[in-house]
Amino acid sequence: MPRSQKSIFETYPKTTLVLVVLVIVLLVDGIVGRLLVPTNDHDFRSAHPYYHHGLLPNRTQATHWGPIAYPIATNSLGFRDEEVRSIPLTSDKYRILLMGDSHTEAVGVPFAESFTGRLLTKLDTSRIELLNAAAVSYSPKLYYYKTRYLLEEIGLDVDEIYVFIDISDIQNEYAYQEFEPSTSPIAQVLPQVKSALRNHSFIYYATRRLYLERQREKFYRNISQNLIDRNNTVDLYRTFFSHFNNDVLLNNPQFHTTISEWYSDESLYQRWGKQGIELMTVYMQKLVALCEQHQIPLTITVHPWRTQVKKGEAEDQHTQYWRSFAQENGIGFINLYPIFINELPAEEVIQHHFIADDNHWTASGHQLVANKLSSFLLASAAENGLVSLSDEDAYYHRGIVLREQGKIDSAIASLSRAIEINPDRPDFYYQRGSIKLQQHAFQSAADDFQRVLHIDSTHRKAELSAKLLPAYQIAYETTSLPDEQPTDSLYVERGKAWLVMGRYLRAYDDFDQARQLNIRNKESYYYLGYIKKNMMQSERESVRYFDRAIALDSNYLDAYRQRAEAFRVIGAAERAARDQDQVGRLSPSGN
Repeated sequence: MPRSQKSIFETYPKTTLVLVVLVIVLLVDGIVGRLLVPTNDHDFRSAHPYYHHGLLPNRTQATHWGPIAYPIATNSLGFRDEEVRSIPLTSDKYRILLMGDSHTEAVGVPFAESFTGRLLTKLDTSRIELLNAAAVSYSPKLYYYKTRYLLEEIGLDVDEIYVFIDISDIQNEYAYQEFEPSTSPIAQVLPQVKSALRNHSFIYYATRRLYLERQREKFYRNISQNLIDRNNTVDLYRTFFSHFNNDVLLNNPQFHTTISEWYSDESLYQRWGKQGIELMTVYMQKLVALCEQHQIPLTITVHPWRTQVKKGEAEDQHTQYWRSFAQENGIGFINLYPIFINELPAEEVIQHHFIADDNHWTASGHQLVANKLSSFLLASAAENGLVSLSDEDAYYHRGIVLREQGKIDSAIASLSRAIEINPDRPDFYYQRGSIKLQQHAFQSAADDFQRVLHIDSTHRKAELSAKLLPAYQIAYETTSLPDEQPTDSLYVERGKAWLVMGRYLRAYDDFDQARQLNIRNKESYYYLGYIKKNMMQSERESVRYFDRAIALDSNYLDAYRQRAEAFRVIGAAERAARDQDQVGRLSPSGN
């Protein structure tokens, strides 16, 4: 009788048992994962072996930025888009690529309300394609590697590139210093495998959660010292520092909380800013060379944070550095500071155009950005025969572009031609008046602002510009006088003008100079305290200036009033009450 053939289990009992148990574990793990693994509203974000991180392709879901819920969708290239759609690598359309960080990705707002979405409504999308390749916490190193990946690894057809730079890029350059791109097949597949496990495996989820929680606690323990709140945006920010091995910087709270000061504070600039800018410049130079190699026009844009808006300087070291870089390399440059830093009060701009307690834009902030960028896109498209503009619009947009290029006379001429064609467009006059104001042609600027108000009496920027003209004129006319006739009163007069115009750093310098020239000038101390308290939020420092002003004039009503408010903020209630009593005695109205 022939021997019966043994089963696989009988032949390999241990191996078979292990495989059966493994299959059962995987099945149970998958079932439990579907039931218990919570949805992560940042699941659409993923590591990338070539450019560090990005967005997963063909995803649509709800997400959050802080407390703000908003929808997000990505296309086949992993770019944020209006909807999930396939993007061919080549196209007959004129394709413009936007490369930036969280501002360009447009965190906190739906795609239609982002500046990319709004620009699409202004363009002929049958002939022009706008692709948003941005992602949170990008910086020049990642701009370069992602652009190189798109152009040379997958062969994406691109006709023009806009790169958006801000002050946080310095910090990101430090974080990504040790990152190097990889093209190995394993590295390419690994992010997708991790994403699948993260979403479907309870074992992977639970193990990873324990590990990340330990890392999270270590991160907050090192950097916060009660200076950084724990929330989902900071948790996201933390992940981009996961391989940052410089413990000296990582454990220094100032490195995380003084980003917005690196260009304006000399000590911070020398400590971190200078090297950070050098790192940025290396990769921006590489990006310029890459675009030259592929014959793709490149434009740099810079935009401010809330700190820059409060300082009121539409040109600072940040804008000047990148404007010079663009000029030296023969590429385009757009300064977005002036759309946020202008006649309007800084607090009003921040309230309307920035997310609360955040440096990112609201829908109205994105609208401002879209309005300015549209002039550059439309002017370029018109020159390339991609759009048909009316004569008045063509001259208007060209005037905006010429102004940015520093061709002031040509800009005025172009806007004047637009006005000749249609004398009833208020923004034509307003833009021309703003340029004339910049050129110190005060009466001519006043005429343009009055013409705006005649057409549209609700045009607030024109109204404020008209009111600020005397301050602009004083600041201009006294600019050379202090050097020729250095008196404290001249510095105080010019300081007041700067203050009215919202340029408090220049005002502070003038009041400080007045104080040095005359230590008994009470106004110089009062206004130094005023700026410290109201613009720099340094109430404790402001008190000593108010003290000095009151010592020079014991009846200085405004100094008592400001000092009382400073005392209240720092918790010195009794001293605030005494100052308020003094205000009551000195003020005719009793308050």
